[in-house]
Amino acid sequence: ETTGFENRMQCNDLSFVDVTDIEAGGWAGCILSGDDYKGGRAKCPPNFPLMCNDPCPTSAGEDWCCATSCDDYGGLRDCPPEQAMPAGVPIVEAMGDAVEDLIEQTSMWQMQCLRVQMDRNGMAYGQQISGIEEIEAFGEGDNIASRYFGSEVEYTLPSGQTNEIQASYALDGNPDTNWLVTPQANGLVILAVDLGEVKTLMSLEVIFATVDGFQYKSSKFDLSIGNNIWTSMTEVDSVIGFTQMSRKVLLGLRSARYVKLTVEKVYSTNPGGLFGLQDLRILAASDNLGTRNSTTSYATSSWTTDPEDPIADWASGDFYPHAPSMALDDNLETWW
Repeated sequence: ETTGFENRMQCNDLSFVDVTDIEAGGWAGCILSGDDYKGGRAKCPPNFPLMCNDPCPTSAGEDWCCATSCDDYGGLRDCPPEQAMPAGVPIVEAMGDAVEDLIEQTSMWQMQCLRVQMDRNGMAYGQQISGIEEIEAFGEGDNIASRYFGSEVEYTLPSGQTNEIQASYALDGNPDTNWLVTPQANGLVILAVDLGEVKTLMSLEVIFATVDGFQYKSSKFDLSIGNNIWTSMTEVDSVIGFTQMSRKVLLGLRSARYVKLTVEKVYSTNPGGLFGLQDLRILAASDNLGTRNSTTSYATSSWTTDPEDPIADWASGDFYPHAPSMALDDNLETWW
């Protein structure tokens, strides 16, 4: 996939750079260092459409070559296994009947590329064919617990107007504000948050308060989410004997309007027997990373790299373009 504009490339910070002096695709623009850092090249222009596997010299240092041929630059840029496999192993692998139509993984990875490798294809219409309808990837979006995004304290326990106002300090995303509260006699503290409407959530994070060098933490607590604070909450995390000052829970893509923290026990070393919460962070899911302008795709099959090259749909007799970008367009009616 190119920028669609001759002599214009796109950088990883999503900015565009126009270039007039092009020599074999090895030209400067997407600065890799310094105050004008742009993160390197993300997309090439259509008149030099191929991003090659080896960097080539530019006045800005080393960057991937944009060229009409990658023969002198290590071939077409790919996704090396060492970049696509955390700890050197695949995220998921399956064979035979274990290969499902829908594959979902809920984990946190830091990576630049996703590699899908199909070693054995199925037979269809007399040919070996594999197809991908859609690849979707999501990260963490905004902290929607912040009052800036419209969430509010639904209720607290122990309850009280003053208590609810102070509890909002645990939703403001400000590390300098805290909610300190005296638990009930049985140690119970509850904070329930109304997000205003059903949201798609990616993760939750509880950060206990530290004030004047003193820690106000809990050793036993749980988190739950749901769409009705009274009748339909689902526990997503439960901890006993916890000793740390923060805990993060990865939800994946979960829909909920309410988030509830239930504290059942605080440490005896907490000053005054108080419980303290710096922040309850509620991270929404990001947009689909696969559809971002900086995302590029390529495939090893020669015809699949050309979005204008139609491949027959043998069932209907119609013809459709099936480039790899069709698996990243957020459209279930297209496919690679």
